[in-house]
Amino acid sequence: MYAKKKESKDTDFYKITTLVLLGIIVVMGGVWAYGKYAEARDAKINEYLNAGYNQGITDSLVQIYQGTNECQITTINLGNTTRRVADVACLEQVLTQQQGQQPAQQ
Repeated sequence: MYAKKKESKDTDFYKITTLVLLGIIVVMGGVWAYGKYAEARDAKINEYLNAGYNQGITDSLVQIYQGTNECQITTINLGNTTRRVADVACLEQVLTQQQGQQPAQQ
């Protein structure tokens, strides 16, 4: 009779230990899976951010090129800063025209 009680206690101990270890393995697997998910999510977010950044640069360069194409001054905004941009070749052309129109100084 005593042997059955001891055997029953041993069996209960092994069952509890097995369940606890399985629980720990399940939790660790969940943490690992969430880490992989978060890593993939962050990679996708970075991909979108880089694509948006590159598109913004492209749009800005196209705006500057189109704005200065006809010797016009174009405005670009960067946060709270505004700059007016002109093509140097156009400025040289205007300066050359102005120098040709001025009377010669003696």
